[in-house]
Amino acid sequence: MSVIVGRRGNGSQSPDRRAVRTHRALLQAFIDLMLECSYRSVTIADIVGRADVGRSTFYEHFRDKDSILLTSMGWMFTILADAVGEDTPRAPLDQLVAHFWANRSLARTVLTPPVQPKLARALTKVLEERIAAGNPASRKLRAVGIAAAQLGILEAWTRGELSASPAEVTDALLEIARA
Repeated sequence: MSVIVGRRGNGSQSPDRRAVRTHRALLQAFIDLMLECSYRSVTIADIVGRADVGRSTFYEHFRDKDSILLTSMGWMFTILADAVGEDTPRAPLDQLVAHFWANRSLARTVLTPPVQPKLARALTKVLEERIAAGNPASRKLRAVGIAAAQLGILEAWTRGELSASPAEVTDALLEIARA
């Protein structure tokens, strides 16, 4: 999981190690809580309690619960969106598919409402940045379709609603992204 911590000042300084540690602790607390209960039931109080930080510290790192959710999954959006590139290596997507399978109980939580629509919107934005051809409206249409299809395949697969090997899932995700 990559962690990005905003820099204070003129941006020329390295991130504060304590801030990085706190950011990671908040993300880990959130992920642990998501493994234990539903997104709806996780509160900011739960997250800060688990991370052993104050509520104001949470807000120094994240705007709200949705922002910690999207930050925790940002690296996944990058890999899924990179699949639109013809020369993109397959290995990161293979690893992401394996990650979804290994964490399918968590995937079942995040790939359904109310979380899934938030993920679809975020993935759509990343995809729009990757899609070069077409006018803005057609890029948005294509991005929405790819995001819905990719997340739909992952959701159905991790729920056991479709029988496919990880390689077949990767193939399908690539095919959709490059169509």
